[in-house]
Amino acid sequence: MPIKSNLHFPSLINAARYARAASLIGWYERMNSQRLEQLAHQVTDHAPQSTGSPVVMFKASSGIRNLNLNGAFHLLTSLGLQLQGVPVIHFTCQAGMSRCVLGTDRNQPRNMPPCAACQRHTRHMVHQSKHWFTYAEDTTLSSILEGMDLGELAAFETEHLPLGQMVLPSLRWILRRHNLKDDEPTRFLMHQYILSAWRVVQEFNTFLEQNHPRLVVVFNGMFFPEAVARRLALQRGIRCVTHEVGLRPFS
Repeated sequence: MPIKSNLHFPSLINAARYARAASLIGWYERMNSQRLEQLAHQVTDHAPQSTGSPVVMFKASSGIRNLNLNGAFHLLTSLGLQLQGVPVIHFTCQAGMSRCVLGTDRNQPRNMPPCAACQRHTRHMVHQSKHWFTYAEDTTLSSILEGMDLGELAAFETEHLPLGQMVLPSLRWILRRHNLKDDEPTRFLMHQYILSAWRVVQEFNTFLEQNHPRLVVVFNGMFFPEAVARRLALQRGIRCVTHEVGLRPFS
């Protein structure tokens, strides 16, 4: 009589492969973090005394867990500015949004974003001055948004800021569709994106008032966190530079 077993060998093999891959990724991230820290120390040792108004770097919609090409360009730009004696401040997210674009699970929209992993990555990657912003829900705004259909959410404006339109590109990108469904998961995400965008408005406005930067550098400029920062900077007459690795429009 054959011996019955609950073990499923293909599953065990896949689990072992996953564990090995996760271990290698962890090792790579630790080595990369050490290299970035050494690079930051070298830049600090060779950089002149910084003078003048700062340049603000903001990248909340790319590489929230690991260093990618956009993140590398962003970091190298900030280090290059430091070597020229330009003060640099990174406007960084410390669980500052209820939902962010890359932290959204399109299949389970109510899942919380991986804020702890994202903050750990930021600390490992950025060794220059950082200004962390945090989240506090505007309950009055949330009540206003409650019960709106998708069209009403998309048309929502406050204080001359079209927040509904500003979050639409992020929502379409994360859901991988241009024509959005007016269903509960989509409305939930849009509701949360608008609340999060409003929080960025509050925090970035205060930051600009306190630091008076000469320039704001953001990734992409279309996802809502960076789109908000860009709009607020331009409203104050502050030059804003966006960067992307795409070679063609919409790539």
